[in-house]
Amino acid sequence: MNNNKMTKADFISSIIIIVFSLFLIYNCIIMPKYKEWGLYATPGMPPFIFSAILLIMGIILLRRSISKQGYKIRIKREHLLRLYHSIAVKRFTIALSLVIFYSFLLGKVHFVIISAIYIFINIYIFKGAIWWINFIISITTSFVIWLLFKVIFLIPLP
Repeated sequence: MNNNKMTKADFISSIIIIVFSLFLIYNCIIMPKYKEWGLYATPGMPPFIFSAILLIMGIILLRRSISKQGYKIRIKREHLLRLYHSIAVKRFTIALSLVIFYSFLLGKVHFVIISAIYIFINIYIFKGAIWWINFIISITTSFVIWLLFKVIFLIPLP
């Protein structure tokens, strides 16, 4: 990919990164706060810090792409068709759909069950292992994570 195409891709990527990080920052701010735990133990603090860092990187990328005139974008029908039929876009769409599905069911279905289903579907779709090995990996991973957080670290999970 030549430099001109990269600056255009950087411009689009930076906009997406900035919007996504602002969305995350907003959600971190509206998260419940536990004053008795102190600021360092607030559940939204670590994602807020990571989101702020992501926002800074997105702004740096945007500034760099604007300085190289990456904002001069012409979208053609062929580009959209190639993007629509791209394997990477299809995989991203599937992965994003699974994350959204997982987040909606998290808290409504027991953590081990929904996490095992999520891991199983991910491995199955992205061709990771034979179904029965996939099943064992999914159940074991979900249970171990639940056990570590709930029993050993005493951190409540949804």
